[in-house]
Amino acid sequence: GPEFDWICEAILAALCMHMRMKSQDAFVRIPLILAEPAFVFELRNGVAIRSLHRLSFMSRLNGVIEEAIDRIISDLGYEEMGKRGCPTNDYSTLDVDLKARHVSIEEIMHALGINLISPESGGHRFKTIASESFLTRAPWWDRSCDLGLLVGTFFHGIGNYEAMRVDEQLPFVNRMNHYVKYNRSA
Repeated sequence: GPEFDWICEAILAALCMHMRMKSQDAFVRIPLILAEPAFVFELRNGVAIRSLHRLSFMSRLNGVIEEAIDRIISDLGYEEMGKRGCPTNDYSTLDVDLKARHVSIEEIMHALGINLISPESGGHRFKTIASESFLTRAPWWDRSCDLGLLVGTFFHGIGNYEAMRVDEQLPFVNRMNHYVKYNRSA
């Protein structure tokens, strides 16, 4: 997909620059901290490629979330968006973070759920794990938690699970509390 192409282009550009530097056709002045041995060691051990993969994922997620938010805004219309404090009728001037301030997480999850199963997307937008033996889900986990994880990643960042877990607008707190309450005596 486009994110893979972006990673490949970044690697190719870096290799081209490396070859130009090696042949002394180009010189690059880099901050000393970037040449620091511990930093270079971390890069060589995979930090750079993992960072590119994370950027790629966040870029893809950002696009999916923005499509969902744009659909919500279109359905709400100018009058409702004005009531919600949106300062403009030209939504193309707003980045996705500003648009997200004027819609609820519930609206985003609903629109995202529709977007992920729409026929145009072939029924799904993200690869799913085929084998249940690979991953054991919590007994309280359901589709709303899948959507909550995507929305939580958009709002809180990759791996910020504690912030997602305690965010009462996401489904995790209520699902866990409900599960504990009804399974305490079992």
